Amino acid sequence: MRPLLFLLLVLNITLVIFFAAANHFTGVGIDSSVFYQLSVGVTGLSWRILAPAVIFAVGYVCLLVVLLAATSKLAFFRKFRGARGWLAILALGACLLANPALWQTYAAVSPLLSHDSSGIAILPDGRTLDFNQLHANTTSLEAPGKRKNFIYIYAEGLDRTFFDHPAYAQTLPRLRKLQTSAINFTNIMSPWGAGWTIAGIVGSQCGIPLVASPMAGNDFGNFGAFLPEATCITDQLKKNGYDLTFIQGAPLSFAGKGAYLKSHGFSHTFGLDELAGPDEPLSSWGRHDAATFKSALARYRELRQSETPFGLVVLTVDTHPPSGHPGPGCKDASGGGGMLAALSCSDALIADFIETVLREDEADETVIILGSDHPMMRNTLTEYAYTTDRRNAFMIWNAHERAGPARDINRAGTVLDIGATVATALGFSSSRQGLGVDLFGQSPTLLETAGDIDSLNAALPQWAPSLMAFWHDSTPWRGFQFDRENQRIRFGAQSANLPLTIVRDKKNDAIETVFGTAAIAAASALNPTKSFLIAGSCSVINADIFGADLAPRDDCYVYYDSGKLYSAPLPTGAVLAPADLMARGRLPQSFQKAGLKRLGFYAAHGTFPEMFHSVTASGKTPARIKIVSAGFEGGAISYVRVDGQEPVELAERGLNFLHVDRDGTLHVLGSVDTCEGQSAQPLLQNLEARPQLGDDAVLIVGFDSVRCEAPLGDLKFRGHSLTQLRDIALREPYIASIDQNGAREFRGVRRYPLVVDWRAGLPAKADAPTKQPQDRG
Repeated sequence: MRPLLFLLLVLNITLVIFFAAANHFTGVGIDSSVFYQLSVGVTGLSWRILAPAVIFAVGYVCLLVVLLAATSKLAFFRKFRGARGWLAILALGACLLANPALWQTYAAVSPLLSHDSSGIAILPDGRTLDFNQLHANTTSLEAPGKRKNFIYIYAEGLDRTFFDHPAYAQTLPRLRKLQTSAINFTNIMSPWGAGWTIAGIVGSQCGIPLVASPMAGNDFGNFGAFLPEATCITDQLKKNGYDLTFIQGAPLSFAGKGAYLKSHGFSHTFGLDELAGPDEPLSSWGRHDAATFKSALARYRELRQSETPFGLVVLTVDTHPPSGHPGPGCKDASGGGGMLAALSCSDALIADFIETVLREDEADETVIILGSDHPMMRNTLTEYAYTTDRRNAFMIWNAHERAGPARDINRAGTVLDIGATVATALGFSSSRQGLGVDLFGQSPTLLETAGDIDSLNAALPQWAPSLMAFWHDSTPWRGFQFDRENQRIRFGAQSANLPLTIVRDKKNDAIETVFGTAAIAAASALNPTKSFLIAGSCSVINADIFGADLAPRDDCYVYYDSGKLYSAPLPTGAVLAPADLMARGRLPQSFQKAGLKRLGFYAAHGTFPEMFHSVTASGKTPARIKIVSAGFEGGAISYVRVDGQEPVELAERGLNFLHVDRDGTLHVLGSVDTCEGQSAQPLLQNLEARPQLGDDAVLIVGFDSVRCEAPLGDLKFRGHSLTQLRDIALREPYIASIDQNGAREFRGVRRYPLVVDWRAGLPAKADAPTKQPQDRG
């Protein structure tokens, strides 16, 4: 009972702290931006920004240590037995279900785990939205007679609240005045997937929400391009001869901005690392906006000397929440300090920049756009309200005559509509961009179709599989090339590092890319509606799939389609389509049977035959237990499952000790983090001294890494030496079963899970291992 009580307590505390850490940055708790950032990491982010999260993490670990000590030593926790213990468990369970962090996490993650790629989203009122009908990926721009230049300023968090709310009437006096001479859109919202900086940029330029798998952290590094299947307004402008530059004060590496810009038309990108001087004063986010605008103005004047049409995009940082970062020369007209000072100084800096360009651009050749990248996140302003219907700033000066005169436009739109609208403001003819429409035109926006932002936000996550396809499509099945020098395969507009597995669902042409261990994905794809391609080291792939080394130490592929396997070395440079893979990789029938049998075995048991063992233990109960030790690189979770019940996950690195009593009931006895140098022998001696164990079976299961550095030494239990455990290597999985008949130990290898089918009572029939084919070479 005490372990369950401790587990529920830890889950509650974990969710509370996760919510607090996320809310520190977002102001709205846990949303899709949190999981996007967890995926791409924090490269380029100052430690001053990360300090609160680090403090949260350190405090959390300390709290867990205290709780663990308390549950094992304090008399207070020992009182929670019987009815009192169950009452405490029910109370903690109710707290867990009522915790908003649990539901926010589910709401943020569940759409990203969906495999429904039909593209049909259902609105709360029952109406449907068809992604395939509403999305325009390849709409070309009809160029005007004379192409206008443009400058786009993304102002960090500078949403319409600061223009419209009475509390901030004196904060932006110059921009308030300037907006009267602009085409001023007053009803532009940020939908799901567009509420943070890089997502706001992607939404406004590509017309799609930014979506990435919550487990895609490694995928971002392994992919060679950022959303290569999306066509953005910047891609189209580059095709029309535009020279595009991006300037910001923060590092380009943070949140993948540099990778996005490189993939979508920008020839010149400048951030902290490219522009900051050796003695320049910096904020936690990078260069102050005064320095950024100085660099931007110099770049504008340089670009004006060329005959080539240009686009200059500038992103500010001084108004970054929670408290703003006014520069050393900031003249605070608000008198409020902190965020108010940052807003006031941004008003002056942005207005100075716009007025200078308007003054120097005597022929009105340059369109100027000012917009907030997203609504303001959590900040120190007491009057600010974090509602879902907050509006973004979006203003245009010097627009082409197609757009009409300066005026206020109150159409209900989102940042997804900005790309198509900017195209018209530049004089191009284009009614759509991605999921967005031209706000100067007559086509209904997604927001107008949905009715309100809450309905739209309920629909957009249902399109997550279609949106994730912009990271790659099914082009490997139309042809790919192997780059031996860089260990990558290239397909369509994308490239990816080896090793990898690509699974294709032939019903809807959707694909899934898995980096690293390939066996799990391949085994799950053994059905007539799917095909898969594995590319990587020949020795590894052939050992996994065929149980033998079939080729020299080189790079190979395995292709599966219509119930057959094909395998051969990867040629460099040749374009390979499915027909080529099948022609080059024909296998003898014996290898076909061996490979399909091994993958089928993996699908049924979670590992390959050589890593699967059946054990019959002493006792008269019919208990059957599946024990899985995944090791560090096994690609699976270590767990124990009794007679088909819900699995018990093993929550500690090192060794877990479990007891199977005469009734077949499983009890968790404890764990030792042997990877940290803790000795398991004291716990083993303690277990031997417990009379209630009698001669019942004790299971020892390795979780994650059992040994990291020094060997574990000689360990004994019930007079049996655990020799396999003594000699275990780094990251190898391990399972032992010890009963009155002796000790049985099993060691695995790093790549595969180790699985033991443990049965008490009647002898269990072991699964026959697959006969390994002979080496063809």
